[in-house]
Amino acid sequence: RPHSKNTTKARHNMSFFASLVSSFVRGQHVMGRAQRGLYHGKTILTGNNVSHSNRRTRRRWLPNVQTKSLYSDLLNLNISFRLTTHALRCIDKAGSLDRYLLYTKTKDLDSQLGMKIRDKLKLAYKEKTGTKFDRLSDPLVDSLKPLTSTSSL
Repeated sequence: RPHSKNTTKARHNMSFFASLVSSFVRGQHVMGRAQRGLYHGKTILTGNNVSHSNRRTRRRWLPNVQTKSLYSDLLNLNISFRLTTHALRCIDKAGSLDRYLLYTKTKDLDSQLGMKIRDKLKLAYKEKTGTKFDRLSDPLVDSLKPLTSTSSL
């Protein structure tokens, strides 16, 4: 057998798999539509409907996706997103869209759209303050950190 066909096919498969590697996060595939919105790790779950007679039929649980327009303070504009209600609660907890995108770890963000807007926010931050944004060593970290409650039971 000539090796040229096999190596060409192998190269094609390697490039295909290399493109998939970026869309795999925490060992599971990130949906294509989750790349175009803010899903905060929520994916399609699968399982069975079980009837009274114990007959099983396959089913899927889809994430609760909503379309919302959120305001960015640094960019000074409204941005329309498709996002899950879980991501919306995370944005509320962080205090704003800007804080959520800037302080959420990349592995939790799971979104190419979120990463693009994060880059734009970092550029706007640099223009506004004159310093590069760094999530871990930011001098304004106390004023921009996600809000947390300190109440105890």
